[in-house]
Amino acid sequence: MPISKNSLTLAEKRYYELMRFIFKIIFMNRREWIKNTSLVSGAIILSDLMFDGCSEHKDATWLVAARNGTFMDFVCLDDAAGNELVTNAIDWINSYVRQQTNREIAVHSAKKKLVAFYVGFGEEARKNLTDFQINDDPGSQGFVLKQVNIDGKKAMCCWSPTELGCRYGLIEFLRSLKTMDGDVVSDILHVVDAPRFPFRIHYVNSAEHLQNAYNPNFLFDVTDNRWNLDDWERYIDMISAYRYNYFEFWLPPSLFGRNNEKLSAEFVQTINHVIAYAKRRGVSVHPLVTINTFVAPDGEWSYACPNDPDEKKRILDGWDFWTKSIQGNDSWCIFPGDPGGCFRNGCTKETYIDLALELSTVIRKNNPKASVEVGTWGEPIFGWGIPCPPWWTRDSKLVGRSMEYLIRKLPEFPQGTFVSINREFSPDADSDIQSWAVGGGDGRPYARKAAELVPVLTWDFGVPEGENSVMPRCRVRRMIETRKKEQEVGCYSGGIIFTMAPQLQCLSAFCGGETWWNPDRNPEEILDDYGRWTFGESNEKIGRLLEEFEVIPDWGFVPPFPYSADRLRDSMNNLLHELGQLDVKHLPRLPLSADYASHVKALDYFATLFRDLAELSLQVDALNSAYQKTSLAGETKEKVSLADVQRILTAKPDFNGRGDLEAAAKKLADFDVKGMKTRYWNTVYGIYDHIPTPPEERKPHIIENVFDRRFHASLAEPTINH
Repeated sequence: MPISKNSLTLAEKRYYELMRFIFKIIFMNRREWIKNTSLVSGAIILSDLMFDGCSEHKDATWLVAARNGTFMDFVCLDDAAGNELVTNAIDWINSYVRQQTNREIAVHSAKKKLVAFYVGFGEEARKNLTDFQINDDPGSQGFVLKQVNIDGKKAMCCWSPTELGCRYGLIEFLRSLKTMDGDVVSDILHVVDAPRFPFRIHYVNSAEHLQNAYNPNFLFDVTDNRWNLDDWERYIDMISAYRYNYFEFWLPPSLFGRNNEKLSAEFVQTINHVIAYAKRRGVSVHPLVTINTFVAPDGEWSYACPNDPDEKKRILDGWDFWTKSIQGNDSWCIFPGDPGGCFRNGCTKETYIDLALELSTVIRKNNPKASVEVGTWGEPIFGWGIPCPPWWTRDSKLVGRSMEYLIRKLPEFPQGTFVSINREFSPDADSDIQSWAVGGGDGRPYARKAAELVPVLTWDFGVPEGENSVMPRCRVRRMIETRKKEQEVGCYSGGIIFTMAPQLQCLSAFCGGETWWNPDRNPEEILDDYGRWTFGESNEKIGRLLEEFEVIPDWGFVPPFPYSADRLRDSMNNLLHELGQLDVKHLPRLPLSADYASHVKALDYFATLFRDLAELSLQVDALNSAYQKTSLAGETKEKVSLADVQRILTAKPDFNGRGDLEAAAKKLADFDVKGMKTRYWNTVYGIYDHIPTPPEERKPHIIENVFDRRFHASLAEPTINH
């Protein structure tokens, strides 16, 4: 039975307040969710909403919208009334309420009502919220959500020092909403929250070699995968709802060199629209440019040398054009290479740093308020001062010399500069991960030194997915582990979550946003939240089922659970069942980068594919088990293929175990592996049938990565040469 506040003395109240406060500090970090069944401290007002005699009601339920027509109203204070960061978040709240109740919450400007949600930012708004006694300072991106009783009526407020923090508070309120018996309620009494990392970047790479059905095509003059403005705005809405504050994109060398003037002009128009829209969603657009990379007429990348006067002019002219043409963004990323770099004419890693410093003046000339990020990707500083290939080397003297030079030069860069330095100078940026290439060692000492001068970020793009084949990803556990390792270093201000399939990897984007905001969250809770907020309140299980896709051992893969084909098959069957129950007209609570029905369809395709591949791999195992029981075991290679067995059955009409082996071969032959591979390629990579430079050298690798690294699907093809 809930404790009644009237049954305690003042001293007892203070004792419980103190114990609650200590528990919060030790176990709950900076996030404080305070429910009405406990007494709390400081300026927090006790809720009168007690359910005496009803112990099952443990949460403080505040009625937001009722099916009988009872509503709270929004009251926007001062500047909040006309601020789109605020009003857009209120629109999202209203969208959820409308979907649940067929009604909409009214929004007022500075009109006092007793049953209301007061929204404001800045000191003037705080002064107007005297009834709420806001004494917390959540920081520039933080917020306060607080419920009080005013004259016996319940009221809520969302306040932040800034408009962006106020937006995040409203998003948190939206996340808290539940529908109970047709009523929309929130259980928040008092939340003070802020992001753990101030730089939270979602990075999309749409380069020529990464084209796919879920990535925007702005490089090829074909209709495939061309995003319209609605697509771009939907993507920005999603990362904004997931509380990223930067959108980073690679400006590929073919655009940078303006190989196609028509496409370059179209892209300038599009990205300037995206920049303006993103600002209205609290997202800063952050172009990444490999510092000296162009595309030659034969389609190959070429690297201009800054120690050659004509080639340096080409570099400077390119940066001057793009920093004039792309307008309204707040920052630029100067990236060393991959592709890029130079070792001709005496170029060294220090040459890159000097060139970056010179280019920072070009950026500031054309964008006086823009910040500059200096990237150090590589071993470090990819491609500079060493022959390419090999690009990844381990030379501790070279590493120390170049990084110390960068740190000495940082004070000469413009105010607002920040730098990205990974914990490990390797492709996986993590010494605990076995990289495919040797790196340059420990980056943490240099990150700590640089952080004394400028903010330091990571640029660890292997954590969420890497650059291999496209399939649904969910590396939430590795994200959490990585964020905690970055916290241990003690100097990181944020970093990136990379994708090459932004319309497919919505869960990965969500997990990344959650771990940048609060890396102490439980992975299961994150997955449940995604399921509930994306597919509907009763569908939280879908979030955990989506993690079951994470079974392919490729770039950055760390097993989240023990793999078995039986588990994968059963999980995909469960996922297909749940997806089949969804209403495709449903509106996700938090926006998705893809149309909801299209996203569900894509997940259904991959769930079917992975279920079939799991079943296929079980049949491959059954074939080999049957073979090992024959009198021929040991006559061929260790793992036999369907083609091997068919050849054996043709050549040897009689041997012990033939019947079982023949039956196993027949079951395996029912799988149309070539058809599965063709459908996968056409579904995901069909654009390459319509553009002039299909990556034929990548196609076998992409197919092998999905079908053979885990499932040995090629062993099920009926011919040896396939």
